[in-house]
Amino acid sequence: MAAPSEGPDAPPAPQETSAAAPRREHVVILVHGIRDFALYQSVVRNTLESVGLKVELTNYMRLDLIRFLLPVEYFRGKVIDEIWTQIEFARQRHPKAVFSIIAHSFGTYVVAEILRQKFTMQAERVIFCGSVVRYDFPFQQISSRFKGEIINEIGTADPWPAIAESLTTGFGSAGTYGFRRPGVRDRWHNGFRHSDFLKPDFCRKFWIPYLLIPGDQSIVEGDTEPEPPPWWVSLIWILKIKYLLSVVATFLIVIWVLRAIYGSTVGYYLGADEAKTFPWNDQIIQIVRDAGVVCPFPRWVCSRPKLTWLLAQRRFATIEYFDEKLKPVVSCSNFRWGGTDPTAALEAFAAKFPQCVQLDFREDGRLYSVRVRPEGLVLNAATGAPSCGCPKP
Repeated sequence: MAAPSEGPDAPPAPQETSAAAPRREHVVILVHGIRDFALYQSVVRNTLESVGLKVELTNYMRLDLIRFLLPVEYFRGKVIDEIWTQIEFARQRHPKAVFSIIAHSFGTYVVAEILRQKFTMQAERVIFCGSVVRYDFPFQQISSRFKGEIINEIGTADPWPAIAESLTTGFGSAGTYGFRRPGVRDRWHNGFRHSDFLKPDFCRKFWIPYLLIPGDQSIVEGDTEPEPPPWWVSLIWILKIKYLLSVVATFLIVIWVLRAIYGSTVGYYLGADEAKTFPWNDQIIQIVRDAGVVCPFPRWVCSRPKLTWLLAQRRFATIEYFDEKLKPVVSCSNFRWGGTDPTAALEAFAAKFPQCVQLDFREDGRLYSVRVRPEGLVLNAATGAPSCGCPKP
């Protein structure tokens, strides 16, 4: 028969107990993370059970990234309730056992919320790895629901907790930067990525001693000089992408509202295409009136056409002068225009009839003057009305 394995990574031998005080059954519950079918659970289970521990798996299926990031309590609460139901069933199956929990990634959030919400929850040991729990989680309020310190495994090459905190609300970066507070033992592992803890060797070296041996002396130290995370992880964590996205979303909503109010599509036309003459009176007045709408924005915005176009899909002009002699003019060609910027319509109208309309613009005050060119008008012999672009009688 082979001798028991020895060495620093070998699991400790179970402590001897007297017949009068038999050792209680110790059940370890595993809670997985998102986007994960948790195939590693079988490996961890076999490793833990090889030293006499019992293991119960939990499962909420694969939670996609969208539901994970959405700050909606429904999705997270549904997972918490589902895992709690499974934990209660495990407790029913092992009524005399003590229970410990190993949670990974989003599973740490689930377990932390169960500890906070469920008054009957009691844990012998709690181990987090790749934790997305906030550093200020109120463990001090629920310290009676677990024994010893919570072990928080931190991988210095694990950016995902920091990214989760930066992208959405409710999550933290304890798996990247640690809790650094009483009641929790941060254990650093240089070069570890998000799921590098979920290996048999790691389980034997770090978790089994803590689960089997009472007291803090069973805590195996990790790296005592942790490496800093990559610079881009720190940048993402500092910038808080969720706030930047909120600002961008608010800006886009404001633009959408402003465009709905001030940038609606308008159309101008002098008459039906089959007509022989087209009176200007109503349309030229409407174009000038719409182009001269008072700018609703601050002066520094109104003076920048590109900015008003971005906000309202139009420019705001001041009509300094409008020649009333343009009202009775008729033309022998139609004018049609459609868009969101009446100032562009005014410019297009002047370009359509350059021999009759003179449009002057002063950049310093964005002032337009609309004048008639008398030399381009021809009097209609029958009506005496001025015409533009019509054959001379």
